[in-house]
This record gives sequence, structure tokens and C-alpha cells, in this order.
Amino acid sequence: MSQKGFTLIEFLLAFTLGAIILSIIYGVLFTTI
Repeated sequence: MSQKGFTLIEFLLAFTLGAIILSIIYGVLFTTI
């Protein structure tokens, strides 16, 4: 019962969300500083 497809999709979604969140955090930090 290996669901590599779902795992890969979930990994890509998590990576994209993480990148967006990190970019927003860095943008706020650089704007504040």
C-alpha cells in the first residue's frame, strides 16, 4: 500500500506553501528593518 503519488503531491504542496510563507516572513522582516 504505497501511495507515492499522493506523497509526492503533498510534498510539493508543502514545499510551495513553505516557500511562500518564508518569502512573506522575509519580506516583512526586511520591510520592518
